[in-house]
Amino acid sequence: MTLKRFIVVFQILISIMWSRSSWSEEQANPSVAVASTATTYKTVNFKVPVQVHGVGRFNPILQELVRAHGLDAALMNPATAARKGIREGDEVWIETLKGRRVKSVLGLSERVHPEVVATIQHGLTKGADFNSLISLDRETMDFVGCAVDSCLLVKVYRT
Repeated sequence: MTLKRFIVVFQILISIMWSRSSWSEEQANPSVAVASTATTYKTVNFKVPVQVHGVGRFNPILQELVRAHGLDAALMNPATAARKGIREGDEVWIETLKGRRVKSVLGLSERVHPEVVATIQHGLTKGADFNSLISLDRETMDFVGCAVDSCLLVKVYRT
């Protein structure tokens, strides 16, 4: 596959998989209780379609495409960001309640729940690395199944 074809296919994938559809209350799972205060949000991780689980993470062509489309920014709901006085493109700190923090550029998206901050699973260029926020200790590790608690409460503030 030539580079031009690859770029066209990549852009089609992006337009299909990352359309800026709005989040709605009907999409929420009412049985899940979301812990929220004025400054604490749940964080979830997302994957860029062409760089899942770090495959291709260091490929310069993929890095440039991700950077060009702004897919490596942490995402927050625009209404939540407006209440906090944060604008798209601002650099923010994302800090867990245990004190682990990462710096990221913030992107705004209606597809993110107002009480959630979405971070990319693997840090690419300017995005928050979700994996670096996880603490490996007795409280967050399941020693039977070797799973790690990935439901992190975080604070978000400008740098």
